[in-house]
Amino acid sequence: METNTNEIGQLFLVAQRSPCIMYTNLLNTAALSSLLSSMLSGGEPDDFPGRIVSREPNPYSDTYTSEIVTLDLENRINVRLFCKYYDGAMRRDLGHGHRGGLSYEGEVYRRLLSKLEISVPIFYGAHTDHHSGATVLVLGYIDGATRVHKAPQWISRMTMAARWLGRFHNATTEVILELGRQFLIRYDREYYVAWSNRTRLYTTPVHTRFPWIPAACDYFEDSVDYLLRLQETVIHGKFNPKEVLIRGEDVYPVDWESAAIGVGVIDLAMFVDGWPCEEVRQWVRAYQNARWPSGVPHDFDRLFDIAQLYVQMRWLGDHSEWTVRVAETDRPWRFQKVRALLEQMS
Repeated sequence: METNTNEIGQLFLVAQRSPCIMYTNLLNTAALSSLLSSMLSGGEPDDFPGRIVSREPNPYSDTYTSEIVTLDLENRINVRLFCKYYDGAMRRDLGHGHRGGLSYEGEVYRRLLSKLEISVPIFYGAHTDHHSGATVLVLGYIDGATRVHKAPQWISRMTMAARWLGRFHNATTEVILELGRQFLIRYDREYYVAWSNRTRLYTTPVHTRFPWIPAACDYFEDSVDYLLRLQETVIHGKFNPKEVLIRGEDVYPVDWESAAIGVGVIDLAMFVDGWPCEEVRQWVRAYQNARWPSGVPHDFDRLFDIAQLYVQMRWLGDHSEWTVRVAETDRPWRFQKVRALLEQMS
């Protein structure tokens, strides 16, 4: 939604002048109240019967500054919101095309997730200032939720998340897919090959120690067309356990700025990346049963191996400094995983 209050316009200009500004100054309470009033009252701020009670920094803020805002409303006490900010000044790392930014995430909630009968945080609204690029995304805060891999009985909770993922991919009808094609990033051959090219380049200083990397890049590029034979669906894009919350029996994936049109096994490979084989087999079965209740594709194992190889290149081809630093550690397990996958597929 668009909000043209003077307070918010001035606020974004302040944010532009100070890229490292702390969250409490990014949106002063008066400006935040004005924005929330417009969002929660259907565009009629004067009809908003509430006030901000408290603001707490989100201890898990990563790419974007975020906070938990508690409202006192006339008809509901202590409504809690999750507010996420991009100030318009900091250079955004869009991950070589796999991240769309905060305004993109708002569109994913508005135009896509709201059409699906799945458990996601309530979407209240998003605002982007067209002069500064500053963006605010407002969602319902999920009280009592925890990251799925940190929850009690976490193995079974991870199984629930894998099952959720399979159902999500299975629920992507042609109508939903067509909606996604109108604005979502699409994982095509060019996108995949760019990751293998960067992996080959970034690992050049350590090819003597890990001589199989160039061959793995070649093999992956030769396999991309085979991977693309799998039916497209809407994917989360970075469905790792840090991005998946759970509360009771309900699973809530968050951080949808990497949502895309792609093949579902990419999400699954991201989810199980780095976990022990015994647990991975359990989670893969849960995904398969939910995704393909009538029968798993006969070539699933090969497709899944290619997807896992992509995930390794998604990490090794992201930042050259990080890649070399990982290579110099005592346990460069991603390099070893590439070798294992290459031997397995060959």
